[in-house]
Amino acid sequence: MKMNNKGFTLIEMLATIILIGIVSSLLFSLINIVKKEEVNSQSNYQYELNKLKFIREIQNDLRENELLSISDESTNEELIIKFNFNDMTTYLKTHLDTFEYYKNDQLSNTLAFSKDIHIDKCASFTYKENIENNNYYLMILIPLLRQEYFDNLEITYSNNSNITRNNINNNIGVCTN
Repeated sequence: MKMNNKGFTLIEMLATIILIGIVSSLLFSLINIVKKEEVNSQSNYQYELNKLKFIREIQNDLRENELLSISDESTNEELIIKFNFNDMTTYLKTHLDTFEYYKNDQLSNTLAFSKDIHIDKCASFTYKENIENNNYYLMILIPLLRQEYFDNLEITYSNNSNITRNNINNNIGVCTN
């Protein structure tokens, strides 16, 4: 009489359990990677949204008020840009790893960063005038140093008005150049 060997041996059962364990651990690590990427993506989205709101407030002040002058009031610790309008004064300041925007010495808005972003206290300033058309273009570019790449806080505005630049050349803040 011939025996029927259709069952699993102990070795086949152990091999199957080990393979299932390896596949499931790889699957769980893949799920963790996807979750971390989603959190990073949401964090980057929130950062970009907050940055846009912060820049928009400064641009609205430039649009709605007559800008009389811009001056650099930076110290060794902080980058400080002062905007003198016809009826108010605003300041764009760095404080540790945040930007703060003050209107008439009252904190109006704050842009905070995660631990991997640091503010370069040497910003550049571009001001172009077209005297024939009485237009100007203003751009303040503040580098933000990130672990993965470089980023900027860029404030741009153009209008048909005229401003004076007090104490501002091409660089603003604490620059080693």
